[in-house]
Amino acid sequence: MHNLCKTINFFLVFCFSIMLQPLIVCLWERKDYKMSIAKELHFDVLMTDVKVQAQSKVFEILAQEAAPVCGVDADVLYSVFDKNAEDRTFSLEDGVAIFDVKSTQIKTPALAMMTFDRDIAFNTMDGKSVNIMAAVLSPQSCGPVHLQRLANVSRVLRSHDLCTALREVDNTDAMRALFMPTQDWMLAA
Repeated sequence: MHNLCKTINFFLVFCFSIMLQPLIVCLWERKDYKMSIAKELHFDVLMTDVKVQAQSKVFEILAQEAAPVCGVDADVLYSVFDKNAEDRTFSLEDGVAIFDVKSTQIKTPALAMMTFDRDIAFNTMDGKSVNIMAAVLSPQSCGPVHLQRLANVSRVLRSHDLCTALREVDNTDAMRALFMPTQDWMLAA
């Protein structure tokens, strides 16, 4: 009887931990994220002067680059993007868009930043074409953390000086340097 109770207890703890795993990961990520905001806004995927002509191609390239970080197959991630991009208005203005996605398919949160070699037609709030796009990608279970990350990216991209600098960079190292905590616009985050 004692062994049976131990087995049932172990089984219940095991099942409960599996159910809570996404929440635990998000809480852990939230702790790490708060610490990283103080140090730097960390983008997992950086791409400069991406050569595309259509919004659908943007999401295809983003899916290819972000899939390994998000722990999902690129085709699955692209279908998530495609579904989330339909009939959507992208936030921010003046050639800058933020694409935010929460999905059960995404296993690990990621931030991406892209600049384009030309203006791309997006369904933005101001109706203007886009040459800078950030993506905030999160598991469905990361509700408040996702919103916090989205708010931080939005705040920092409201800096006209940062957006001008992003349009001028020609490599990912230079782009990464723009998000170091020593930059004035990072104080907004």
